[in-house]
This record gives sequence, structure tokens and C-alpha cells, in this order.
Amino acid sequence: MAMGSYFLGSIVKIPVNITIDGIPISTIIPVLEKIILPSGVSESGLPRPMTQTHPSSSIFYYSYEPKIIGDYIAIISTTYGGKTYNTIENFTVNNNVIKIATKNIPRAVAS
Repeated sequence: MAMGSYFLGSIVKIPVNITIDGIPISTIIPVLEKIILPSGVSESGLPRPMTQTHPSSSIFYYSYEPKIIGDYIAIISTTYGGKTYNTIENFTVNNNVIKIATKNIPRAVAS
């Protein structure tokens, strides 16, 4: 699932919602297994457990600060009943410089 675009220097919160047959489950802690960087290399320091938004919530997140511009892939795992399930998220990091076209900029002119 695409999480969208973020500016370099932003904190990206990678989310996941844990449900079984559509019922929220707050007792299973998902793990951020891997973040694949734009270079194709895995981020160091993973896997790490994700943080629960509220003790009775089934929504978890991992706060991550990307260091380079490009496309990232996050792999999250959840183990239930002896089986491991994976979720894949992706996001893009852009430079925070806004490019403005120098030609044909629309403008209002008094008539």
C-alpha cells in the first residue's frame, strides 16, 4: 500500500492495523522486519517491534527518519497461530525544495 510522499528530514510514521476476520486485535505486536532503501540495501537496526497508538488499539506504527531521497519499502510481520503474515508498505522521500516554472506562469491582469 502506498503511504505517499514525504520531504527529506520528515519523520515518517509507518502504520499497520492488526485485525483477524475484521476484528481489531490489540494483543499481537507487529514487527518492522526490514526497510529497503532506495539503493536496494536494507536499513540497519531492524527488526524492531512497532509502537501501539493506544493500549486498547489495534493500530501500530514505527517512526522512521529517512536519510536519502528516493523510494522506500517497509516489510512488517505479524505472527498469529504459529503462522507469520507479512504486510508491505512503500513511500517516497523528496527534496523539500519546491520547483517553480519560470515560463508561462499564470497571473491576473487588471483590464
